[in-house]
Amino acid sequence: MPIAAAALHGLAWVSFGIVLVGVAGLVFCLWSLSRLRQDRRVIEAGEKMEAINPRRIIRRYVPRPLLSHRRAEEILLAKQAIDARQPWQRRWAIASAVLVICSAAATALFAQRNLQAIRIAGASVSVGDALTRIQGIWGWRADSSRSCSENSQTISVSSDRKKLSIRYARSPRATDFDVVSVEPDAIVLSGPGPGAHPISVFIKFLTADTYIANNSYQPLQTTGVIERCR
Repeated sequence: MPIAAAALHGLAWVSFGIVLVGVAGLVFCLWSLSRLRQDRRVIEAGEKMEAINPRRIIRRYVPRPLLSHRRAEEILLAKQAIDARQPWQRRWAIASAVLVICSAAATALFAQRNLQAIRIAGASVSVGDALTRIQGIWGWRADSSRSCSENSQTISVSSDRKKLSIRYARSPRATDFDVVSVEPDAIVLSGPGPGAHPISVFIKFLTADTYIANNSYQPLQTTGVIERCR
């Protein structure tokens, strides 16, 4: 998976995790608000009718040191405690809902960008004949020592299309590679490596006038963008 796609994939999962946290928080807040309203109704009913004993609910809201065994006082304290908790639960419910909406939107956005990045990375760039297109003068975009203005590289292909040569402007000698395979947007080469061991070089066109390359000796490192010199 390309680096950009992998990063977007990770961000999408992080956002989705936040969505789950927000949903859990919202559900808990709504359940708490429902229980507060129900408990208040029971306490109000017990306040009016002696037959209803709300003492179990009162103990839920009134600290033990404040329990006076006086029904009217305990009911008043419980109602005050419920009234004090309801605004906070409403605020948390609103905050959780906003978190869910924002995180869901972020998840959808990151997932969409991830799919786009995968499609772009997997799409074949139409460059015509890759061996014909690779010929010319090129320079590294991010490395000034090998840029078009400082030390461009001239790439040529032999008439039998079996050899590819790269020569830097400041180097009197060219480096020759064997052409292993050619695709519409990629070239695989074999050439000299460290010591006596040959290495494979992989060239991938990004556009008709830009490409990146890496090799089997350092497969995780790429050249960065190399562009055609104008």
